[in-house]
This record gives sequence, structure tokens and C-alpha cells, in this order.
Amino acid sequence: MSKHAARTSASPVEFAAAEEAEISNLELQVSIDDLLNWEETARVAKTAGFNYTVKFPTSLEVPELALENCVKLCAVLSCDTLVIHEPMVRKFGSRIAELAPGLMLAVENNRFNKVRFEEWAGSNDKLTLDVEHFWKFTLNDAPLEVMLDELGLFLQKYGEKLQQVHLSGYQPGHPVHRPMYCNRDMVFSVLSLLAESGFDGFLVSEVSAEYLNRRDLVMDTRLIGSWQEQKVVEV
Repeated sequence: MSKHAARTSASPVEFAAAEEAEISNLELQVSIDDLLNWEETARVAKTAGFNYTVKFPTSLEVPELALENCVKLCAVLSCDTLVIHEPMVRKFGSRIAELAPGLMLAVENNRFNKVRFEEWAGSNDKLTLDVEHFWKFTLNDAPLEVMLDELGLFLQKYGEKLQQVHLSGYQPGHPVHRPMYCNRDMVFSVLSLLAESGFDGFLVSEVSAEYLNRRDLVMDTRLIGSWQEQKVVEV
């Protein structure tokens, strides 16, 4: 079963909100500055005591020292997965692999049309699926039933590659990166598809900074708990 996680920066305030929401897993979004000052970033993160994956900076201007420090940070945090976008993989992937051969690069989909989405899924060994990007950009805000059908096909074909999932409460025509509770029916359906596929990685509440507070994170935690209770009843 998937492991609920939040995506935060290396912020004690955001860490505290996740802890108050009883979330034990984090995708740590690091900046270049965080990596240049990696020892302080590691100290703050280690003190917080979560289970981590790390999200690589969305930049093509990452200096060598930051690359080396990123690998050190992952090692100190016992993190075996680095979430990264394709342009960064093309530029930095080989060097990261030299520095840390065992570190998994879970490549995330972006604003891909259907052809590019298929290329992304087929050409990368490990994947991070952003469901919001998939629905909004790849499927052009198709009806929910269509999105779920397409997601099911993706999981059948590429589920074994899937390391991590980014999920929000996206609804076509509404702002992006809202909490999962904003679209309960969609989230429940996605959770069921992931469970059926055997996905057991981080399920990341990918929300805007304004929602990284105790109230909204707790509501997402409770939503997932409600889904889990419903599945127990069905069994």
C-alpha cells in the first residue's frame, strides 16, 4: 500500500505542520542554496526525523558542488530515491549516477502531450507520476472517467517502474495544487487504482505553500484514512 507523504521545503515551520498532521514521510524539495549549505539542510531534516525522498532543483544551472552535496544529503537522510525532471536527468543524470550508483532517479512527467508522455514512460527506468499534470496537460482536462481509464492503462503497462506519485485535489477549471480533499471522488478512485496495481511508494500531497499547514494536511490525512476504512469494509 502507498505511503502518504507531504512535499515541503527544508523549513522547520512546514516540518512542524506535517508532524502535527501525523505525516511521517516527506518529499524534500531542495533549492541550490539548500544543497550548497547541505550540512545545515541535513541537520534540520535529521532533527525533524521524517522518512525522506529528495526532489532535485528544477534548474539547469546546478553547480558541481551542489550535485556532490545532493548525493551526500541523500546518503545522510537514508534516501534511496531522487525525484527529478527530464531536462535535469539529461544534463546531470550521468554525473549523479557516477557519484551514487545506487541512487534511483525517479523521473517526473511534466507538461507532456500524449506522445511525449509515452516517450517519458517508455524511456526512463524509474518514474514519478504527477497525476495533476497527466490530467491537465496530457489529457487536456478530459472527463474524470477518461482520465481514470487512461491511468489504469498506464499502471498496467508501466506500474512496475513507478516509484512515487504526486497527487492533489485537482479539478479541471480550478486552480492547481490544491489539497486532495478538494476532489474526494477522484482521489478515492486514484487510490484504488494504485492499490490494485500494487504501488507501495510515496503518495505525495503536492500542494501550494499556502496549504502546508496543520488544518489542510490533517484533512488530507483523514481523507486517506477514510478511503482505507472504506476498503476494509468492502473486504
